[in-house]
Amino acid sequence: MGGTITDGGHNLIGDNTSVATEFPVGPLVGITGSEVDPLFIMDVPTARSTGGDLRLQCESPAIDMGSDAANMTTEDILGNPRKVGNIDIGAYERPADTGTKIVTTIEDDGQGSLRDMVRTACAGDTIRFHDDINMDTIKLITEISLDKNLVIIGNDTTNTIIDGMNTSRIFYIPAGDTVSISGIKMQGGNGAGFQPFSGTTTSGGAILNQGTVTLTNSTVSGNSAFNYGGGIYNYGILTLTNSNVSGNSASNYGGGIVNEFGTVMLTNSTVSGNSASFGGGIVNNSGTMTMTNSTVSGNTATYGGGIYIIGGTLTLTNSTVSGNSATNSGGGMVNDFGTLTLTNSTVSGNSASNSGGGIYNYFGTLTNSNVSGNSASNSGGGDQQLRHPDPDQ
Repeated sequence: MGGTITDGGHNLIGDNTSVATEFPVGPLVGITGSEVDPLFIMDVPTARSTGGDLRLQCESPAIDMGSDAANMTTEDILGNPRKVGNIDIGAYERPADTGTKIVTTIEDDGQGSLRDMVRTACAGDTIRFHDDINMDTIKLITEISLDKNLVIIGNDTTNTIIDGMNTSRIFYIPAGDTVSISGIKMQGGNGAGFQPFSGTTTSGGAILNQGTVTLTNSTVSGNSAFNYGGGIYNYGILTLTNSNVSGNSASNYGGGIVNEFGTVMLTNSTVSGNSASFGGGIVNNSGTMTMTNSTVSGNTATYGGGIYIIGGTLTLTNSTVSGNSATNSGGGMVNDFGTLTLTNSTVSGNSASNSGGGIYNYFGTLTNSNVSGNSASNSGGGDQQLRHPDPDQ
């Protein structure tokens, strides 16, 4: 088939291999090996089972590069105003970015959904929730990847609820991204989605963080994972303030939170009613964790009902570890070759069926702290030294 094509100007050509004469290489014209990416929201898949999402990301080179003089319409394909600044190249005009996006539907996907707001947001944007969907539940089919710097503000944990429906994790935060989440309840996550290590089944029931996350005035409740972190798995930097991690479970480690080689800071927060084999409430594996004015209570495990430390450091200040239980050792906590520091803190009312009702400890420093009223069927109702809580190790 023959014919000619004319460059009328203001075009984006990803690869000009077959039209190099008409469209010489330039800022908006690429060539094989150096293509120009229009940065669609979602490219058309190779399998073409869907049409992709050809709206423009905020960094798209097509934005404001069209010809206003050649514009023949007042609206784009979606009915949005066609001219925002200079016209954009293509069928879609990117709306003016106000820095704030509003979730207007509880659907898993589609315009107005949380997933769509995340997908179309620019780095640094804020996502809020319309009052019309207060007390309705956003039910996810798959996890949402927060792959840019974002602020997500809910209308409090009663009004803004996100549910993984026991089929999906809620949020995954990749390395290098910084996310602030407040006023949201996250429930029903099961850790399905991106997995940090090969061979693991599921980790991070509600949240898997490899970046930097701040969780404020929020609740992580009723989530589960097989491997690590029924509620949260942290491999980055995690800050919880005025938040509640409760009623989560993991078959292996850390029913509430697992911190692995990362940094976790809890302030005015509660970790309660979680369960796992090791560390019903919290597992700190070779990471750094600080707890201030916080509570770990009512958690259960085989070892370390409240907290299980595997190396790393844990510092508690003005905090309580109470009412936790272990079917073997360390009702309140197990400190296995980590560095434990308690200042102005209380460990009380914990129990273990074997040893170390309060603390099953290897290294630790206690200052102005109260370790009392704990019980163990074997020995060490308050503080029991150990080589390893599992006699088979």
